[in-house]
Amino acid sequence: MIDGLFADWAGLRVPDTDPARVSRASLDIRSSGGVANASGTYFMLQVAGPLLEGFPVPQKVPRAVSGGGGGGGQGAPPPRITGEDIARVYIDTNSTDTVGLSIGGMYADYMVEVRGSNGRIRTKDVFRWQSGWVRSPLIPQVAKNATAMEGSLGLNPAALNGTRMLFQTSDWSGRGDVTDVIVTRSGDTPSTRNDGGGVPLPEFHELAVPLAGCILFVVMFRRLRRRRPTRPSP
Repeated sequence: MIDGLFADWAGLRVPDTDPARVSRASLDIRSSGGVANASGTYFMLQVAGPLLEGFPVPQKVPRAVSGGGGGGGQGAPPPRITGEDIARVYIDTNSTDTVGLSIGGMYADYMVEVRGSNGRIRTKDVFRWQSGWVRSPLIPQVAKNATAMEGSLGLNPAALNGTRMLFQTSDWSGRGDVTDVIVTRSGDTPSTRNDGGGVPLPEFHELAVPLAGCILFVVMFRRLRRRRPTRPSP
């Protein structure tokens, strides 16, 4: 279940180490994890600071892009720059083929992109590789807390074969962090409704009937002893 509680990821996290310091804690990936099996494809990402914090963009307006070809016409509008942070999950569903974007030593054929600022998710999209990224009709489930997010994607289980993932964060300027490729687990499905806690205690109604029977037996036994006649002494 995707609920943003993360207790179920305790044994599935892969720590991330960086050769150089990441400039912003909100982009510094601390751990990630992935699971892919018949019940779904799941992923988790945690950073050192506020996830999807966002960062102010410079106030200078970029110049319009020239249309070329002469004529002195108005150039195309400049690309939209926002202060959003971006978290991406690259997924290589089948590690035995070479279909997808070559990244980090794997071929990603799906990408989940989550954008946001001020700690809020603004957009969440899925893209599929078809000689380039094309928007997919799949809708990811994503939830987050202050520093982490988890999500799931309904990929076809028949297409999963040694599924691998790579995680990336960035801001409007392109600064960010990226993990090594991780091999997903296939046997452990996250489920925060059953995260290995203590043995569940019986409900009250399960105890009420036998408890009442025991009390009634004790009461009747004491009454019978009181009514039992005593033998006269010789």
